[in-house]
Amino acid sequence: MLRRLVGLYLRETCHVRTWAFLGAMLVLAGMFAAGGLSGGDTGVQVYNTIRLSVVDEDNSMISNAIIDQLGGIQTLDYVYVESFDRARARLEEGETLLLLHIPAGFYARARDPGETAGVEVWLNDRMPTEAMVFVRFLENAADSVSVSKAALFAFEDEVARLFPDAKTQRDESDAAAIAIILRLVARKSIVRIREAPPLDTGLFILSALTCLYTLQTTLLVLPLVRRERADGVYDRMRVRGMPWWKPALARILAGLVWLVAGIAPLFAVLLRAFPVVSPWPPVAAVLVLYVTGSLLVQAWAPVSTRDDTALLTAWAVLLGLLLLGGCIYPLRLLPAWLRTASVLSPARWAFSALYETYAGQPVSWALLWPPFLLAVPAGVATWLSWRRARWDL
Repeated sequence: MLRRLVGLYLRETCHVRTWAFLGAMLVLAGMFAAGGLSGGDTGVQVYNTIRLSVVDEDNSMISNAIIDQLGGIQTLDYVYVESFDRARARLEEGETLLLLHIPAGFYARARDPGETAGVEVWLNDRMPTEAMVFVRFLENAADSVSVSKAALFAFEDEVARLFPDAKTQRDESDAAAIAIILRLVARKSIVRIREAPPLDTGLFILSALTCLYTLQTTLLVLPLVRRERADGVYDRMRVRGMPWWKPALARILAGLVWLVAGIAPLFAVLLRAFPVVSPWPPVAAVLVLYVTGSLLVQAWAPVSTRDDTALLTAWAVLLGLLLLGGCIYPLRLLPAWLRTASVLSPARWAFSALYETYAGQPVSWALLWPPFLLAVPAGVATWLSWRRARWDL
């Protein structure tokens, strides 16, 4: 019975539109595979190079410390130390990302426990994403300065009686603070800059394309279930006592034929480019991603409405999985709460396995446990949908 169902579903999905879609995906996959694995792309930074302006009214060592700290950022091209008017002109012309204005007397006010010193940051509103990255950097710097300032004041209170007068204590404390700052700057310890490996756009697109095609293939089962539901075949299978997993497995196997036809060229190129790397972990990750997506679509199809919103809803869910998996936007640039939720997307694990394999790195089989566990609730949802289908025939 299972073999007959697989043959039936293959015949129903074998039409001109499927072949046209498969042909287009094969052409795109071949183009990206040739470009992504040829070795010509050595990595592209996520941002274009940017420039900053620093206005230091006192011309103190603070601006030099900031420039030294920012020098460790790969995407930073140049830091201008100039007048406020010239810096504003550069910002308005879009030449710089932001303007950091250190007002006159900033260091003196920062040394006063009873007064709060602050700097002004002017942002380029035409570069919001890059600006937010540097705002986070400055917030981390402010936290580091606040901690150092509190520690210095506490130390001064404890050693006050060791000095003959307040002026001597002040001078010695200033000298100690300057010495500490210079040492921290030399060690790059005021703000730790975490450098991530550069993102290879060719491999990113190739991995994302594989995940996209995998989840798109799962949509083939949506019209199958809807036609069975409308023609009464779905209910007749339930009345005859057919177990829910047989038609579900048959649809998965039928779609798997088209999936293999689409991604086989990608893995053929992979084997030629990296013969030492084992392709089986990413192959297994793609299969788990496909099975999970197919089960989710089969869980939705019987309980969906009759209109076209069923397809739009299914596609929106799959896009959400791709977004959480880092296939649409790099995972490292997503908000923190989305990165936390990304563990619930099987696309994340499949994408990671594909990207690391395309980059020539070995992939551990332990990477497959999370997506395998995510397939369990998808199967439960399909079973519940089989029992509680609610179309009005």
